[in-house]
Amino acid sequence: MSESATSSTDRERVTRGAFPRYPLSTIEEVVMGIYEAGQGDRARTITVLANLNRSVTSSTTKSVLSSASRGYGLISGNTGDTHLTLTDRGMALATASNDYERLKACYEALNHNEVFRAFIERFKHRPMPRDEVAIDFLRDSFHFGERDASAAVDTIKKNLRDYGLLEAIGEHTTINPPDEVLPTVMSRGASDAPPVDKNDPNPDIPISSSAVQAVVQQATGQNIPIAPQFVFNIQIQLPESSSPETYETIFRTMAVHLLGRSSD
Repeated sequence: MSESATSSTDRERVTRGAFPRYPLSTIEEVVMGIYEAGQGDRARTITVLANLNRSVTSSTTKSVLSSASRGYGLISGNTGDTHLTLTDRGMALATASNDYERLKACYEALNHNEVFRAFIERFKHRPMPRDEVAIDFLRDSFHFGERDASAAVDTIKKNLRDYGLLEAIGEHTTINPPDEVLPTVMSRGASDAPPVDKNDPNPDIPISSSAVQAVVQQATGQNIPIAPQFVFNIQIQLPESSSPETYETIFRTMAVHLLGRSSD
């Protein structure tokens, strides 16, 4: 075999191995499995896979872990290693406290892969290409075989759908790059607030304006306008020794100043 042929074969093997065979949505489960099993540190491979109902000897499991490590750069280790470890990117994904942080970590994982980056750069701001067009692009750019290129296109399409990188414009579905989508996540409804702790006895739960209006109307018998609207979480903590008169005074004052009732 000539030197150029050997070089081409090695390049194809490296590129094919680096491209994730599984979509990122599948890999997120692995990332969380490692984080939970290791409580934030590295975790035993056998424990992680048992919790995920995956076989250590399965070729599918090996491919999934390869996608997580080489494809997305989220973990270190495979079925032959005693432990699996999250990379910094994987840890950011596992510990994301809101939608924005999670999507940011996911986009970094997607952009980690050179094949995905090349696909986005080639087809951004354009309608989703037909499968044969996308397959030909991967074959020409990365020397994929037909079967591998087809599998890669399927994975790319699912990642685009799963992570909000497709936008319906007229009769076409347009591809948008992650770095352009992320700044709009907040304005499209992704929450930047941390999740509510179910064990917190006094959670700060946001209340809708319509709910506030209904409570005020029920309490006062009047349809009092409440715009602009501000919601405050008021907590009153009194010692058990407080007299009934103390409670009466506090709630009477709240009725006057918050609900607009007469002091009589």
